[in-house]
Amino acid sequence: MNHLSERLNFLLNTALKYNGHFYDLCCDHGQLGIKAYESNHFIHSYLIDVVPSIINKLKDICSDIPESELSILLKDCTKLEFSNKLSKIIVIAGIGGKLSIRILENIMPQLTHDDIIILSPHNNLEEVRCYLSQNKYYCEDEHLIRERQKFYEVLEIRKQAKVESNIGLVGKFESSDKEVKLSYFKKNIDYYKVKLRFNKEHKTNEELLSLYQERLKSYE
Repeated sequence: MNHLSERLNFLLNTALKYNGHFYDLCCDHGQLGIKAYESNHFIHSYLIDVVPSIINKLKDICSDIPESELSILLKDCTKLEFSNKLSKIIVIAGIGGKLSIRILENIMPQLTHDDIIILSPHNNLEEVRCYLSQNKYYCEDEHLIRERQKFYEVLEIRKQAKVESNIGLVGKFESSDKEVKLSYFKKNIDYYKVKLRFNKEHKTNEELLSLYQERLKSYE
């Protein structure tokens, strides 16, 4: 197995902070889930994807690993039912924000406060954050990483029905590298300035531009 990319290694190290069953949803090449298994940290690891060719290839790669330790499953993650009630570490990363929301809508009724979700969609981040806030997810921590000139938000979230969500439309990323944050905020400020040129009355874009400008000012 090849070494993980910086982004996937960050996701793995984040997951290693927690104990339980490890789930890599929409696992694609499966590198993250296999490394999770090889860490010997988790009770059991699951690699799940809806694409048959992906699952068949992973089963060939992992043919020597006992199914009692690593499960490779052909399933639609928007319809997934968890088979155990023990603590879960669920990674939803490398997919679009809209699909991430559909998966969260499905799994939310099955979650307990012991379960942690490591979420890192690659687009529609504001829409995802709005969904999380409205549905009372609580963010344990949030990170911003840069790999090959692309930025990735990583959120560690829990279902917390009894408290107000602490998730805003724009992250603070307090523990992340300052220069990475400044570059990210400037990039998004430029993006929303351009969008507002074409639609000056768009209130959400105005709010997002203002929030990114506030974040930038607080770290400069």
